[in-house]
Amino acid sequence: MIKGIFVLIPVFGGFILYWLITKQYKELLKLKWWLAIVLILVFIIPELYTLYVQFDLHPEKIVFGKTGVSGLKFFFWDSQFGRFFNNGPIKGKGDISFFLHTTIWAFLPWSILFYTAVINLFKKKNRVSLPPESIIIWTSAAITFLLFSLSKFQLPHYILIILPQFAVIAALYLQKLEGKSLKIFFIAQTVLAVLIVAILICVSIFFKFDYFSVANAILIVLLFLSVLFFRGLKIETIIARSSMISVGLMIFLSGFFYPALLKYESGMEAGIWLKENQPNAKPAVLMYPDAYSFDFYANGEPQYFWDFETLNKHKTDKNMVIYVWEPEMERLKKDYNTQILKSFEYFHITKLTGK
Repeated sequence: MIKGIFVLIPVFGGFILYWLITKQYKELLKLKWWLAIVLILVFIIPELYTLYVQFDLHPEKIVFGKTGVSGLKFFFWDSQFGRFFNNGPIKGKGDISFFLHTTIWAFLPWSILFYTAVINLFKKKNRVSLPPESIIIWTSAAITFLLFSLSKFQLPHYILIILPQFAVIAALYLQKLEGKSLKIFFIAQTVLAVLIVAILICVSIFFKFDYFSVANAILIVLLFLSVLFFRGLKIETIIARSSMISVGLMIFLSGFFYPALLKYESGMEAGIWLKENQPNAKPAVLMYPDAYSFDFYANGEPQYFWDFETLNKHKTDKNMVIYVWEPEMERLKKDYNTQILKSFEYFHITKLTGK
């Protein structure tokens, strides 16, 4: 619930639509469901209390460039409906097709199976044979996916909340495969596995991160073992081979690729360097709102300065080390006689461009 009340939609949305479709209207009136809602409100009291103490009791705090920001209002409205309607403090552009192509890579190597299952649902005979209980899964995923797609503020990790539903949908379709359809997906998943390994190897050779040859060896070995030990035109072979490639993909990304990218997370690198080389320094941040990783890794709690007038009050503090982005450096050197202790490269690693 730390992400707000929208998280209730994939949980309750599927049930409510299932009851309406199957005409189980009395379920909406059952005490246990209303009790569940009450318990949810009780369980999020610590979160609400924290927001109230941190923000509502301190209207003087500058948040999103404003004072008087309510943490409770942000939790219940701005972080959810504000992003959806694009009228909150955090705004985006939104693209209705964003999560369609995000799912393709985020749900690898099962995305082809999933999208085929969705397309097949448009055939009446497939809807008729649909297990009644699976309606809950389908409607839960559909409501949430539609909500995310229509939202003006979108981030790839939003899709994670409904990947379990996608997995069930893909599995329900997979277990029905036989004959020609089974052969098609057997070939498709095998080709996809080879493509994934080939693309990752190309990325590693181009990027040349630490131990990239080890990462490539792991991918090749897993691909070889999946073909060696799992044979035959059957569903189990598709599952086993795809699962091994999925494991290889996770090892590559989590064990090699992203650790190499983290060196461009300048806040983390600066915080670690400061802790190791200036353990007695007083960390500070000057007019840089996205210094979250520096907060986490620096020794002590960094002091934030949002203007040079406030910084002037600490001009004589010799132990202060300021984390600042490049545009402000010239004035710091000119007016405060500061020196650069260390420079760090920065790139928004969650928005890779390939350049």
